[in-house]
Amino acid sequence: MFAKPDEYLPPELAGGVGKTLRAKWERLPDERRALLQLLSRFELSGDQAKLLYVQEERTSSGIDLSDAAMIDNPYTIFEATRLTNDPVSVWTVDRGVFPPDEIRAKHPLPEPSALDAGTDTRRVRALCTNVLEDAASGGNTLLPQSQVVLAIRNLVIQPGCAVDADLMDVAKDDFGGVINEIRMADDSPALQLSRLSEMGAVIRDALEKRIKGKRHSIEADWRKRLDEHLKQQGAGEIDEQEGKARTEKVAALKELSESRLSVLVGPAGTGKTTLLSVLCAHPDMCAKRLWRRNSRRCWINSISTRKCWNRCAKR
Repeated sequence: MFAKPDEYLPPELAGGVGKTLRAKWERLPDERRALLQLLSRFELSGDQAKLLYVQEERTSSGIDLSDAAMIDNPYTIFEATRLTNDPVSVWTVDRGVFPPDEIRAKHPLPEPSALDAGTDTRRVRALCTNVLEDAASGGNTLLPQSQVVLAIRNLVIQPGCAVDADLMDVAKDDFGGVINEIRMADDSPALQLSRLSEMGAVIRDALEKRIKGKRHSIEADWRKRLDEHLKQQGAGEIDEQEGKARTEKVAALKELSESRLSVLVGPAGTGKTTLLSVLCAHPDMCAKRLWRRNSRRCWINSISTRKCWNRCAKR
């Protein structure tokens, strides 16, 4: 095609293959050719193919993946793109690595990309990653290893991946940087995505610092402010039960305003919105800049920091 584009391409494409492009193909290193051959096995979009092949595009997109890494382990294509705007599915890679038998026989995957069995550790790691990412989407930050094993064994794929605890012990040697092993309270193993482990460490560090920090000093007659707010909302007579409820709310307001870290929890109708409304109405809450400057939203008003700052400046 490069030698005689007019014979192999339609006119509108043949015109785009000039002398410079032909020279590029002739000088292309073997590793770059091997990557092109590997990528051609997968059902990629044009944008996905460019992102993976063009080194500058990869770097610009924050994908830390070399040509050699993709050739050595095709499943890194899924692992490296899974959090991008245009991810390559693990099934796209798996179908390219394990096509129908007649295609595999005629066009076998060359070394070092070739997998000798469905339980290759590279495939096991990728399938574990996919199971854990699906779990993370559902709110689970880790899964017991036994649950991951069963999820993979139940996959309808060809060839199957008959992983078990013994095989997982071998596969874990190649989990570094992608999956971490965690020990549960009963000492049974659990698996967690490395990125979630890192996030957990950042969150724990921030929360522990807040817990140890000096409490805020807020001067406020919370009972008076609460009564005035409820009166404006059309609240009725204060009976004994309502009086106790307001006493609890006042205690909560004091804790929320002074603590460096607090969590307000309660079922619907217990007054969470009322508490936050009274809390936000206090001028000192924003006047003392008790909001996260580096956040896109105010920590207490749940609005943009720019709007929050404007509101506080007026106060």
